[in-house]
Amino acid sequence: MGSKRQTIRALYKDGVLRPLEPLDLPDESKVELTVDPEGVVKRFEALLRSVQDRNRGIPTEEIERDIELAIKEVREEGQAPRK
Repeated sequence: MGSKRQTIRALYKDGVLRPLEPLDLPDESKVELTVDPEGVVKRFEALLRSVQDRNRGIPTEEIERDIELAIKEVREEGQAPRK
């Protein structure tokens, strides 16, 4: 039985996801899926690499702090009453 994490492509049709390549799993295995229809994860990882490349020399702690502050700001805006 394959126990390693696998990233695969699949086709969704008639309510069923069908892998486009064979899986190294026994029949009736239960798995956890993350659906990424537009390749969002790959685009995010590429964006993150780009940001890291442009910010070499800035301490990681400073970048992490700025990200946390931005997340907090977005969350607070989401909770504010809309005008």
